[in-house]
Amino acid sequence: MDGLVSIIIPVYNTPVDKLRRCIDSVLGQTMDRLEVILVDDGSGPQCASELDEAARKDSRVRVIHKRNEGSAIARNTGIKEAAGEYVTFVDSDDFVFPYMLEDACTRLDQYGADISMGLIRRFHETDIGNDIGIRDYTGLQKDGGTQAADIRIVNSKEGIRRFVNHILGYPSGDFLFDDGYISDGPVARVCRKTILEKALFSEESCWNDDTIWNLNLLRFCHSIVISGKTWYAYVINMHSKTRRYRPDCPAEFAYRICQEKQIVDAMWPECRDGLYHRIRSDMALLCRTYLFHESNPSGWKERYDQFLRAANLPEYQEMLCHIDLSGEPFTKRIYKALQCFLSLHGSKAAAYLMWYMSTARNI
Repeated sequence: MDGLVSIIIPVYNTPVDKLRRCIDSVLGQTMDRLEVILVDDGSGPQCASELDEAARKDSRVRVIHKRNEGSAIARNTGIKEAAGEYVTFVDSDDFVFPYMLEDACTRLDQYGADISMGLIRRFHETDIGNDIGIRDYTGLQKDGGTQAADIRIVNSKEGIRRFVNHILGYPSGDFLFDDGYISDGPVARVCRKTILEKALFSEESCWNDDTIWNLNLLRFCHSIVISGKTWYAYVINMHSKTRRYRPDCPAEFAYRICQEKQIVDAMWPECRDGLYHRIRSDMALLCRTYLFHESNPSGWKERYDQFLRAANLPEYQEMLCHIDLSGEPFTKRIYKALQCFLSLHGSKAAAYLMWYMSTARNI
């Protein structure tokens, strides 16, 4: 494929060592037809200076400095400025493997797809070093882009429906791989820019906004090719917005599950199985970032009252009535079934305690 690929990286005060690792991994791709757009979302002087230095060293790098408005607006800014026929996103504290773009473009050429996707693998900082050009973290070779891969093609209405359900949280064997997982966010995928321009990110700051973006994006896709190679290293950040204390999380929970239900009902009514699993994961996030977070200054009574408000929402109650746990391992199936039953018919205090236990044990 001769078309240019634009790599958009939103940056907000990313530590310099992680930022350099990310930029180096993108510039170290085995294909040359790329541009890197670093969108500085109002970072401090040290981070902003590091971005300017990266642009000075490599003509393929551009920096856009703007005031802090959040990652969604930063990504939209990058899309509007992108010169590439294809676009991909990388988070500034993660990194990608050197064959990612070569593999993506090979698949796009081969199958004429709208989107090419690869796999993600999670890492802790303690698992990795700094020299990604030499050390191979996943056991894959640097020439992985030329090796055979397990390829999945999604080019039918039924296939896309199953895929939507899968990324919402209702797993399908069609999209399960041994070497990683498919992201439900914007990373580890290369998209036609013309498709992205129809499905920009919501500029309303909200929780799990990547889910809504995916639902919008997939409305315009006729063909997806998925490579079974690990493209992307997600480095777990204990201070990310999905892990740190969020005082507004109860209100966000109520807003998000209502919005998710409205969008699925309107756009993907056949994907309610996935929606039910997504709403359950929203409750798990509420527990992790608010109810049981160590930084929450609220007393247990106030936390329990917030849990009751969430558990009694009609959308949450409807989900509990329909959730299908047949795909879960036996022990988790029993545990989650008890959570559902107690939230619907039993003691909410017992359900609250079970959520506390599942949050502590990451069940």
